[in-house]
Amino acid sequence: MKVVHSVIGLTLALGMMMAFPAAATPVETDHIKATNEKIAYMDLDSATSSMEKNRILEARRAIIYGDQAWTVDNAVSILDCTNGKVTALPDFYDIFPDDWEIPDASDSQISPITSYTTTASSNVAFNGQVRVSLAAENKYDTPPFFRFNYLEDNGPIGLYLASFPGTYYNAGFTNEDTGKGAGWCPGLIVGETGVQLANPVVGTRYGSIVSVDSNPAMGRVRQDYVSNLSSELGWEDAVLP
Repeated sequence: MKVVHSVIGLTLALGMMMAFPAAATPVETDHIKATNEKIAYMDLDSATSSMEKNRILEARRAIIYGDQAWTVDNAVSILDCTNGKVTALPDFYDIFPDDWEIPDASDSQISPITSYTTTASSNVAFNGQVRVSLAAENKYDTPPFFRFNYLEDNGPIGLYLASFPGTYYNAGFTNEDTGKGAGWCPGLIVGETGVQLANPVVGTRYGSIVSVDSNPAMGRVRQDYVSNLSSELGWEDAVLP
């Protein structure tokens, strides 16, 4: 079998394999992932064209928003919605090479929302139906379903997918002012685990993201201050950060 050495060759090979994702077997999926990693870890400065450079950056984004959780400056953590327990995430540069940049946050339109409610006392709260899209859509550049300004220092913000015709999902936050991702967590359990924006900065605008790896559908998303969620979900006595 001929070994493909160039970014273009790898790109064509990956494109052919991803043309029919629904028919991919576990072996083919592993092969796609391995090919993508070969592209992602190539030297960006050695790219000989804008197409090669863009493909390397796309491959890196697919890995960054893949199956590894991360955060930036402890901004995001996992929130157990059954008991209020918080689990820290590894820092972005503890996982990825120093020359990889934190991806830009999507400036696309908000994911389609059928309905949602807010409370007069909280502009960060969200409770509504959202189309939970595939992470691979838009080349892993999932737009936030909700953007909000953190106007008062009322503590951490929790986000979770409360109901959905599936078991697992992904979630994260973006810093809309810097235009960068703030944290990402895949493999969360619907109705049980979510993410927490641990130390939001007053005056900063943020974005909230949810996605799935297969079978997109409508789902109900809940977001609010963790202090409000603790009362709502019945873990007022939990030790919160």
